[in-house]
Amino acid sequence: MSLIKAIILFLVLGALGAVGVHFGWDPEESKVVSYPLFAPGMFCVVIAGGVFLIVIAKIGLILIDMILFPGEPGDPPPALYKLPEWYISEGRFGDALEEYEKISKAHPKEVECWTGMLDVLVTHMGNINAARKTAQTGLRKVRAQEKQEQLRQYYMGLTGETLKPSLWS
Repeated sequence: MSLIKAIILFLVLGALGAVGVHFGWDPEESKVVSYPLFAPGMFCVVIAGGVFLIVIAKIGLILIDMILFPGEPGDPPPALYKLPEWYISEGRFGDALEEYEKISKAHPKEVECWTGMLDVLVTHMGNINAARKTAQTGLRKVRAQEKQEQLRQYYMGLTGETLKPSLWS
């Protein structure tokens, strides 16, 4: 449950409980308790108290996370190229290509993942058409001019052909 949902649940249950307790117990008329209103109201108050404890615990965990692990919460983990390199050394080129694709989804602006995919596609699999499409995709994802040029040069070194500009780059 997200923190916002928990806070909203706490407020709703607290309000329902307060209304039920307020209208179920009349201290002016000899402390008469109307159980059909008082009991559900107290139940909502107790549940709201539990939700409040959960909210406090969640806020505490978020603060601890912010102190121990600074940075943006959506930052992807660093790209690790050892697994695809090991797959290549074992001759498992399909697995290496899958790992490079996973890296490219988390780190689309890194040239190393695109050059790794090109290396597997051209050198080990001999699939020039897939390499061309991969290079075009890499050019769209990598925005810096010097990185785009690096990718073009790498592709030209592997295939001997120049990348033609696409409609999307």
